[in-house]
Amino acid sequence: MKAQRGENLKELFAHFLEPFKAEQAANDITKGDEILNEYEDPIPNEELISLIKTKIAWSIQRRKRKVLKQRFLQATAAAAAVIILTIATLNQFIVNNRSSEDVIGASASPGAVWESDENQTEDTDVSNITAEIEEVEKELSTEESKDELW
Repeated sequence: MKAQRGENLKELFAHFLEPFKAEQAANDITKGDEILNEYEDPIPNEELISLIKTKIAWSIQRRKRKVLKQRFLQATAAAAAVIILTIATLNQFIVNNRSSEDVIGASASPGAVWESDENQTEDTDVSNITAEIEEVEKELSTEESKDELW
């Protein structure tokens, strides 16, 4: 068995080295195995194994939390983008669906109609939503920067 293993090593090294160096490398590996086999395998301490397992479990849990947080932040950003696009599309749809009579009637109406509270309410709603989205983006960037520190 050892002779067969030695021959296999020589063949393997022959692909990369000169024949003499291949034989010498195979002999070195065989001697190294013999030296290692003279000693017993070390038995690790149970406390050390327990500590390593605990660290691995903690690390895996931390990575899972980080991935879940990143996915949540991405989903939140996507939802905010969808909301913004929906509001913009609805506003555009409302503007485009006004009939020409409304436009003609509006041009003939006094300036007080254009300065009504209705337009201000719509502008306030849009600005409130925009402010909320910006606040969410700031929170997301803050959370991401906190994660990078750990």
